[in-house]
Amino acid sequence: MDSIYECKTQKIGGNMREHINQTIRQLPDSVFSFIIAFSRIEYAMKLHGMVNARARIKWIESDWDVLIVQLDISTQERHELTFFDHVSDIPSLAVIIREPPKRLCIVDGRLAGLDTPDVEDTYTLIGAMRTVRNNLFHGIKFTSVWGNIQRDTELVESSLVIIEEILNMMPNLKERFLWG
Repeated sequence: MDSIYECKTQKIGGNMREHINQTIRQLPDSVFSFIIAFSRIEYAMKLHGMVNARARIKWIESDWDVLIVQLDISTQERHELTFFDHVSDIPSLAVIIREPPKRLCIVDGRLAGLDTPDVEDTYTLIGAMRTVRNNLFHGIKFTSVWGNIQRDTELVESSLVIIEEILNMMPNLKERFLWG
């Protein structure tokens, strides 16, 4: 049975299409959920006005710094804690907090993983989630080169929990996430 994610594009050469389809079949479903959730939260942020405008180029991007400030305010109003303090005991977040993802860099002309800051507050937690997204989109996650599929899956699943918790703390953002 073909995967629902099967690459059907005829413009991609046979070997490339086969490689893409083989990769798709090996990925856990949480990867596809994370891709959708991350894109939806960035879209919801833009609809909510959390944007950083690049006037010279005439494009906007999601402003994560604004989200972090509003998230901590919203969480403190409900629980008298920062967002990080509120979620840091969730078991599925242990891996991203204790062993945050590395950032891709070049060392001596070779790809390497650069340590990222310790996750100890809302800012570094959201930063770790964004690093997971960047690593996934730029090819570091789920490859035989870096080779820790279990850890990659745990980081993606932790990132999904973070997005879910953000939406739980910010009902207006959640509404935009769900309904645009």
